[in-house]
Order: sequence, then C-alpha cells, then structure tokens
Amino acid sequence: PIRSQVPGLSPTDTLIWLEELIGHLARDEMEALARAVQATTDGLPIFISLVLGDLKARLPDLAEREARIAFVQGLPQPFAEYAASALRQMNTTLGPGVLPALFSVLAKARAPLHLADLTEIVLSPALVRGADRMPAIGIKDLGPSVIRWLDVREAGLDHTLAFMHPRLAMVFAQALEPRAEKAETALAAWA
Repeated sequence: PIRSQVPGLSPTDTLIWLEELIGHLARDEMEALARAVQATTDGLPIFISLVLGDLKARLPDLAEREARIAFVQGLPQPFAEYAASALRQMNTTLGPGVLPALFSVLAKARAPLHLADLTEIVLSPALVRGADRMPAIGIKDLGPSVIRWLDVREAGLDHTLAFMHPRLAMVFAQALEPRAEKAETALAAWA
C-alpha cells in the first residue's frame, strides 16, 4: 500500500501541460480535453504523461475537430479502464495470454524481477494455457507499446522488469482481476 497520497495536478496545471504539448487548438477544445484527461487520470502526473503520450501519437490522425472531440469523449475512466484498454491494444510477439499474465505478475511483485525468473513464473500452466510449448520471453518480444509502462534495467546478461511506478502496479492489479490473484499465488509458489 502507498503510505501517502500525493495530490494530483489541478485542472489548470493539466491544461498548461496540454497547451505545451498541442497548444494550437481552440481554447474551449483545450479546456474540454484537459477536463477529460483530468477525469481519466485524477491529475496524477505519471498517468497524465501516459495519456498525453498516446494523444500526441494519435494527433496526426485527429486533424478534424470532430475526431478530437470523439477521442476526448472516448477516454476510458477511471485510469484502470484506460490501462486495460491500452493492454488490449499492445503489440507484442508473445503468445496468447502471455502479456496479461506478465502484467499480472509484475502488478503483484513487490520488487523488480529478472526476465528469466519472470518467464518461469509467467509461463506456468497455472497462468497461461499451453505455456509448456511457448519459448522463453525475450526483451525484444515486448516491444515499445509494452516497455513504455515498465522500468527495464540491464542486469548482466539479463534484464529486470517492474512497473515504472507503484501506482501503475496497483492500477494493473485492479484492471486484471481475478488474473492478478492467480499471479500472486504463482509468485508465492515460485518464491
């Protein structure tokens, strides 16, 4: 559990961040976008940075005001819904069910895990059907859409992985229930 709750940014701060990122839109549209981002993220900077990263990537496809309004109105709330939606859209070369299992294990882990250990836990029959026929998980299998949520560090010939912030781990644990509970059991059995 988090010992102290850090307050989120104010709606005005969110608007300023948005203006720095995409300041060429009409004021009423910027304010509507800021309200939507604020509602999705509760003003938490780590969440805002992820949503705004997605917005910036999609901006070239949102040239028309109507497309931007649809994007704003379609932002999932709360952030756990946003994270679950992002998880469904992530591109990897992993087998079926592996990515949700991997995120479930990372959500329940109390510390970074070596990728070799993570592979052993994730590719257990308890978490992924047909895991015994799947190859080990390599760092290149994850891809940028997955890595952006994680703190990945080199550890000799291996890597360690964890969510880049404890709040992200909490969000994915919530988004991935009841799979996350199975992951916690698998972690306990592995330890």
